[in-house]
This record gives sequence, structure tokens and C-alpha cells, in this order.
Amino acid sequence: MTSSTARRLMTGRVPGRPRQIGQTRVFGSSVPSGGGDAGQAQNIFDSVRSWAWTSMPMTVSYSVRVPTAMVAIVPMPSRYAAPVKIGEWDNLGRARALLQHQLGDMGATEYAAHVTVNPDNARLRIYLATDVGLFDYSYAPVGANPQGDWILRGQLFRWPSVRGLRLQTDAQLEANDEVRSIWRLVAEEPKIELTVGSDAGPAALSGMLDLARACLQHAT
Repeated sequence: MTSSTARRLMTGRVPGRPRQIGQTRVFGSSVPSGGGDAGQAQNIFDSVRSWAWTSMPMTVSYSVRVPTAMVAIVPMPSRYAAPVKIGEWDNLGRARALLQHQLGDMGATEYAAHVTVNPDNARLRIYLATDVGLFDYSYAPVGANPQGDWILRGQLFRWPSVRGLRLQTDAQLEANDEVRSIWRLVAEEPKIELTVGSDAGPAALSGMLDLARACLQHAT
């Protein structure tokens, strides 16, 4: 949550381990005496635990899924060469029309979007990177009744006012040469803590990294 009071906008309704490299042989050479491979010791490289683009990395273990109160909605299948925008996120219901109306009112050009949902109450957290700044939205019931009216509340942060923005990552090479990675986009203002792993699938990963790329390119 941001420290500023959210402004009411409008209402809606509920909708590595590498292969061994110790045994080598020059192509076309004869087999060593005694047959079989030379009994050289294998070189075992310790995998790099993590690397980050910041001096304040967060600790993540691959043996346990990263706990989070919010989970990303998977964008609808689409082209991933272009950034994922609000029209490509699934399960937004009436929030999609409200967001698009907001962008139209501002005359803003959308660069990328990211949506997370609270699995306990279905409330949405939406970030929109645009040419005028970063929109931080929430979409939640007006009152305690989730079957009643829902409201979209948000703030616009001009890019110079976005503070503490950084992208962090951990990566690991599995025994089968599969690369597993976790990416985290964090910011101090507005408060952003987005985490997605490669096991979430290319759509979810692309959605978060598109937002991260847009934010990093335009925040100063």
C-alpha cells in the first residue's frame, strides 16, 4: 500500500549441475590401452546461488515456493514479442473497461500492465506503465459484501517520483540443463513487491518482466 490516501475514481460490480567434463579425447585418436575411457577425475562446479542487480537481494529457496499474498493472473495467450497490456490479462471482468476508460480520460499511452489477485478475497492489484507515469490501482468491494458494488481506486506516480525501483533475480541450472529462475520487481514508492518464477509459465513471466522493463526504462 502507498502512504498517500487513495482517490476514489469510479464504481463497478463483481465480475547447476553441468555434465561431467573430465573424460576428453581428441577426435580421431585411438582408444587408450586397456579399452574404455580414461579414468580421469571429474570436475564438479559449484552452482552459483544467485545474482542480483541490487546490493539488497532477497533470499529465496527453490525447495519452497515463494510465499505471497497475491498471485499473478495469467495473461491470455497472445504474442509475447510485444509487451502484455491490460487488454490481454484474463479474468478482469468490469475492471478492464474501467481501466481502459481511465487511460482514455488521461489520454495516456499504455506501455505495459501487470495484474495480481488476492486468492482469499479476489481483490485485484493493477499496475499500468504509461507515458505519463505509473498507475497503481486496486479493485475491491465498496463494503464487506463481495456481491455488492466494487470500486476502482488508484494513484498516478510521475516517473521522477517512483523511488527505490529495482529488479532482482535468482537463477539455477538443473541436472537436466533446465534453467529455473525467480524474478522480483520491488519499489519503495509506490510499494511494489512482485515475484514470479519460471515455473509459472512463459505468459506470467513475460507479463511481469514487461512491466519491469517499462518501469526501468522510464523511471529516473
